[in-house]
Amino acid sequence: MTWRTCPAATELETVVVDWLRQWVGLSDEFDGVIYDTASVGIMHALAVAREEAAPATRKLGLTDRDLPRLRIYTSDQAHSSAEKAAIALGLGEENVIRIPSDDQFRIDVNSLGRTNRRRSAEWSSADGGRRHGGDDIDCKRRSRSRHRQSLPRSKIWLHIDAAYGGGFAMVPDTNG
Repeated sequence: MTWRTCPAATELETVVVDWLRQWVGLSDEFDGVIYDTASVGIMHALAVAREEAAPATRKLGLTDRDLPRLRIYTSDQAHSSAEKAAIALGLGEENVIRIPSDDQFRIDVNSLGRTNRRRSAEWSSADGGRRHGGDDIDCKRRSRSRHRQSLPRSKIWLHIDAAYGGGFAMVPDTNG
């Protein structure tokens, strides 16, 4: 609907996302959107994860449906908007589980795995968004592949936020 309501802004966003893709060195298949705040980005990422976990939620809602408990795992460094989004999307603030981070502000993948197994989550969204720098994408990938076999009942939607890290990725001095 964005293009119908404002084609010029949508076309501009497409050009800017392509510039960012090129600057960061991502493949031609990369696509994305630009949000005005981290809060809106997290809200939309969780809305997409919720719709994936519970199809037709936009139309039918969450009540009176046989749905698994939806949990959000995020680092202790992530923005408080994770809780705000959980409340607004009907997922519940109690379902936001903060996972400890290491001394470099990366989500502790061992703690994430233990917490996920202990809670027997049937659907989760893992968001390692950090306030102190870029996300550790490799750390998240390792966690996902390491725990995939130990969590056969879990389905995890992985959200990687570039609110700070995206900008740092374009600056040559920070790509060491």
